[in-house]
Amino acid sequence: MAKKPGVCIGIDIGSYSIKIAEVQKKGKDYILTRGLVFNCEGNWKDGLPMEVDVAGISLNKAIAAFGGAKEATMAIPTSAAMVRSVPMESKLKTDELWKTIEANVSQYFPFSAEEVFIDFIPIKPSITIEDHTDILIVAAQKEFVNQREICADIAGVKVNAVDINIYGLLDLLHIQDTFSNMSDYDAIMIFDIGLFQSSLNVVTGDQSVYVREVPIGGERLTQIISDKKGVSLADAEKLKLSQSGDIDECIEQFVSEMNMQLQSAIDVYISNNPQITSHAMYIVGATACYQEIENAFKSQLGGIDVISLTPEALFDIDAKVYSKLNDASIHSLTTAAGLAVRGLL
Repeated sequence: MAKKPGVCIGIDIGSYSIKIAEVQKKGKDYILTRGLVFNCEGNWKDGLPMEVDVAGISLNKAIAAFGGAKEATMAIPTSAAMVRSVPMESKLKTDELWKTIEANVSQYFPFSAEEVFIDFIPIKPSITIEDHTDILIVAAQKEFVNQREICADIAGVKVNAVDINIYGLLDLLHIQDTFSNMSDYDAIMIFDIGLFQSSLNVVTGDQSVYVREVPIGGERLTQIISDKKGVSLADAEKLKLSQSGDIDECIEQFVSEMNMQLQSAIDVYISNNPQITSHAMYIVGATACYQEIENAFKSQLGGIDVISLTPEALFDIDAKVYSKLNDASIHSLTTAAGLAVRGLL
């Protein structure tokens, strides 16, 4: 059996920035040894670069600023993939499952087999059909995977794997042993706060089963600070990053607006799955660096534990990372760090 590497790199490319994290494993401990947040060049739309060569050059510059990387794990947006659980005969062998799934892709997803990459994993015996097993099928649009690989090729980086963002985050929860005592009727939520929009994932049995976009992100907090304090957006952003206690009222308004959208997304899932009990919501992203935001969500959601999923909660942080990045930037590395961990598990 090949020996697992002791150090891996994850690259999370968003619409506005590239996050790169290097994670080292020593025994049972994980260490964040390098990190970078680099502003993207060129325009992106819905997770795809408008000009792939410009995006590749931007990634090349980011890799150089990071200090170099020969290979890495990358990811596509969770919204670019679809997940479906399908009961299939338990007696089917792996090659037979492949043939059955490929032949019926268009029945499971609004795509043909030529448009998507398919993967699957058996989950558990079906509770609805005897002698069947529930198979979790994941379909990722080829366009997103291919664009990531082209960008990496331009940047001179070998792609070890192209994952889905949510599964990078789930790898972090695995190292915390989050799912060991959860049944199929238990759920957690992961709320990833982006710059202009956010996403809610509901996870049961360590698999993402529901995704909903929320049209508010951290930029809205900047706008609220600007309006309430009478300062420019640039100064409001600085005030936001300073984590000043002077913006607590702004944070309350931000979470209140966010919660209206978030609660609607949660209600849609719960109303269709009344048998599921949600136990916790993990918040992710640069804006999650505020304890006040965590507290405000706890207050407004009520009954659900709210936890910030951050590198600082999961890893030892090398001192040189702290010397280069502020708290918000370190928080924004969570997905990239999860992608790095993927190669260490």
